[in-house]
Amino acid sequence: MKWQNDTPEYLAAGWLIIGSMPNGDFVVINFGRDDGAVGYVSHEEIWDAPHHVRDDLETIYVRVCDSLGKFIDGLTREEHPYDYFEAKELSA
Repeated sequence: MKWQNDTPEYLAAGWLIIGSMPNGDFVVINFGRDDGAVGYVSHEEIWDAPHHVRDDLETIYVRVCDSLGKFIDGLTREEHPYDYFEAKELSA
């Protein structure tokens, strides 16, 4: 799988990939700048232009909530967006 080849770069950015959403966006725990927050990484940016984003992976990450527990709870209550672009729009 493509993402397995890039895993060291994601880990270096402080991300632990824990899954993906139905549209393909990665769900990551951000241990870098966000201290364990959960967010989405745009699958369009990863697949379509993987080389330009490696200089600044934060440009394709959007924070969803503070922790994995809050993320799961929010999804079951339908309080969180289900994709990167919706989350980015809500965070603006």
